[in-house]
Amino acid sequence: MITHPETLEQLSERIDELEMRVRQLEQSSSPRPEIAPPSPVPQIKSPQENAPGFPAGATLTVLGKALLGIAGAYMLRALSGVVPRGLLAVVAGVYAVAWLVAGARVIPNNRLAGVFYVCTSLLILTPMLWEMTIRFHAMPAIVAAAAIAAYLAATWVFARQPGRSSAFSIAWAGSAVTALALSIGTHDMASFTAILLAMVACGEAARVTRQPIAVSPIVFLASDTAVWALLFLYRMPAETRPDYPPLSPLAVIGAPLLLFAIHATGTAIHTGLHGFRLSAFDTMQSVLGLVLTGCAFFWLAPEFGQPALGALCVLLSIACYAAAFGPFQHAPDPHNFRVFAAWGAALLLCSGFLLLPRSAASVALAVLSLAALYFSARMRTPALEYHGVLFLTVAAWASGLLEFAFSTLAGKMPAWPPLPVISLSIATLLACAACREQPGEPVRNQLLHYVPALLAATALCALVTLALMGAVRLAFSLDVFHIAFLRTLTLCSVAFVFALGGSRLNRPAMKRVAYTLIALVAAKLLFEDLRHGRLEFIAASICLVALTLILVPRLTSRIPRRGNAS
Repeated sequence: MITHPETLEQLSERIDELEMRVRQLEQSSSPRPEIAPPSPVPQIKSPQENAPGFPAGATLTVLGKALLGIAGAYMLRALSGVVPRGLLAVVAGVYAVAWLVAGARVIPNNRLAGVFYVCTSLLILTPMLWEMTIRFHAMPAIVAAAAIAAYLAATWVFARQPGRSSAFSIAWAGSAVTALALSIGTHDMASFTAILLAMVACGEAARVTRQPIAVSPIVFLASDTAVWALLFLYRMPAETRPDYPPLSPLAVIGAPLLLFAIHATGTAIHTGLHGFRLSAFDTMQSVLGLVLTGCAFFWLAPEFGQPALGALCVLLSIACYAAAFGPFQHAPDPHNFRVFAAWGAALLLCSGFLLLPRSAASVALAVLSLAALYFSARMRTPALEYHGVLFLTVAAWASGLLEFAFSTLAGKMPAWPPLPVISLSIATLLACAACREQPGEPVRNQLLHYVPALLAATALCALVTLALMGAVRLAFSLDVFHIAFLRTLTLCSVAFVFALGGSRLNRPAMKRVAYTLIALVAAKLLFEDLRHGRLEFIAASICLVALTLILVPRLTSRIPRRGNAS
């Protein structure tokens, strides 16, 4: 037993402490009464919020305000018999700008209302200008042009503010259409065309600063139409257009030239400096602008228009080639490179025929073709090879080589070929030697190498046939069956040579040309030799064709030597 009183007191104190702790734990673990959350107060929704879809009530309210604005315009129109029309036009213009300002103020809070107010402003201004200038003749055309310019300035200021560009694009496009209509209706085309060109310049400036206007294509189309109408009307004699003010030819030519220059500059900056992809509209507008410029030169300045346009094409071709093989050559997206390279080739072709006579242009194109093929191999750029083949084909047509070859091989025998034909024949042989086709290339590359080889074979057949006939004619006079046999002999010989060369040099294009010549000589045997030949010459022609059919497939199927493989 424990007899010490001090020990008993300590134990009792310890037990009391434990009981107190247990009591505290029980109180903390006991569930508290839950307080019910306050019941939500039912919110009464407005009819606009209960309506499904867009807020119809707010839309109708905005539409009603816009109709009130149009009613005010009709009220001003009704006062035209009382108030002087000049003063009325000023009031109507201020009224239209006031609705424009109202649209700018409400757009941050209510975009739909801003769009309606901008449309109201446009519907107030456009009929007022038309009536004052066309119907009442109370406003000169130059004043109407100034009014549109002031309205456009206000539109431009509001459209440059953040979040307002798309809404004010409606006023921008409507102003362009209004300027186009007034240019035709008032016959004062210079003022309104100048406004449209200024709009094009502003649109290009906005695109360069990476704030493009959504309706720029509409402005461009209106400008194109106005420039075309200007050219069409002022190309006629002054006696046929007495209602139109006189304009100098240089001023008329300046309109399409300025339109093209503005768009070309904007496109160059947009694609070259900013690296954007050239759009289909930019391509179409550039071509259309250049076509309008060409029409202006040919119609209004026939004395110097052709060389001036040719010089412009040369400069543009150099610029396009510099852009293609400069910043665009190694770009991740090859689209801009292809478009600018194609423009360079097309402009170079046009400049050749604009600056030089046809024969001289063909020789110049042949030289350019060989240069393009040479630099294509040095720079390893397939685009230049395509351009070289294109230049060679156009040069062969322009020089008369194709016509000469057809007459020599199938028609009436021509005389000795002219110098351009001889030059192009040599150029085709050199181009055929320069085009080095590799086995297993895509079909487009096979066709690319096939064209120079076919042109070279055609030129060679024509020259050899003409030389054979000249040599035989020294011994005796030629009859129809003699000419038919000599043609067959030449075609079979050239087919054999191309098959042998294609086999030994591993040139698939030459093999394909050999089979093409076989098809040609077979058709010739049917339509010429059997119809006009004598029996012994027919038999000789058939033997030649048969030997060609036997030898050419054997030669083309031979495996070239390793040392001769290209």
